[in-house]
Parts: sequence; C-alpha cells; structure tokens
Amino acid sequence: MLAAMKQPLLLAAGVSAAFLLSFGSTSAAVLVLGSGDPGLCSHAAMNPGATAGGLHACDAALKDPDLSSHDRAATFVNRGVLRLRGAAYDRAVEDFNSALRINPQLGEALVNRGAARIGQHRYADALRDLERGADLGASEPEKAWFNRGLAHEGLGDLPAAYRAYQRAAALKPGWDAPQKELARFTVRPAH
Repeated sequence: MLAAMKQPLLLAAGVSAAFLLSFGSTSAAVLVLGSGDPGLCSHAAMNPGATAGGLHACDAALKDPDLSSHDRAATFVNRGVLRLRGAAYDRAVEDFNSALRINPQLGEALVNRGAARIGQHRYADALRDLERGADLGASEPEKAWFNRGLAHEGLGDLPAAYRAYQRAAALKPGWDAPQKELARFTVRPAH
C-alpha cells in the first residue's frame, strides 16, 4: 500500500507545475545559437536566473521574417518556457501549440505543454503530452517523468506517481527534486 505523507502544494512560486519547485527545473528549453534575439531568448529559457529581457528577445525574434522554421519553433518553445515560469499557463500552451504546428515531432514542446497543463490542472491531458514528448525523444526525459509524477498525483493515482518519481530519480541520480517527492511517500506491504 502506498500513501502520501502530506498533500502536495498545488501552486508554489515560481515545475512544471512542480508545485514544489520552480518551472525552470522541470521544463526544457531548446538551444538556438547566435547572439541576436533568438539566442538571447534561448539563453533566458535555459538559465532560470537570466530571464531579464528574455520575453522581449523572444517576441522580437518571432517578428523576424527570415527566422528559419527550426529556430521559430525553438523560439516558441523558449518563450513558452519563460511564460511557464511566470505561471502564465494559457499563454505558454499557446506558444507550445505554435511550435507544434511548425514541427509536430518536437518532443520538448510536448513535454513543456504537459507541464503547463499540470498548472492548468488538466492532468490527463498533461500525461498524454508528457508520454508522447518522451516517446519523441525529448532531451531531458527525467523532467517528463517527474512531471508525470505530478500529473498522476493530480489524478489521485499515488502508486503511479511514486513509480514516475522513481524513474525520474533513476534517470538523473544527482537531481534532488524527485528524491524530495519520494520522501513524502510511505510504502507498506499490502495486506
């Protein structure tokens, strides 16, 4: 039998709706090389402490008609990550949807949309996005598994949440976020 020792906090400042962490630790940005606006947007999305001007750089990059489709999709993902950090879940979903219209196989867009849907309390939708994003080879699968844990908790499926946190911890042993979540659970033999 598996029981949570305490209720998860459902909206903390700052996974993915990881309601216990900042979104920067459970969302995945997409690298765009260069020193212009697309590069500044990418840098802000990849470095949680460097978000000043990030949204502005993303907006400016997306206005560039010469931006390649690859960089445009990546910039939508990166702007979505910044919006995710600001708990602007609806706008983040819009950005991830825009990226997916350009490249439907972009795993990071799906994983991040799943995170935003957790913030919207749309847990079943989040699970579908997280699973598909991971299947498409998102670059940080541990984040997808961590967010799956959050979504399963939101749906009340504690055994599945526990297994998802275990998988996240196994994929990235030095990452303390899944360990903190696992510490909230007590596992007892079924009677």
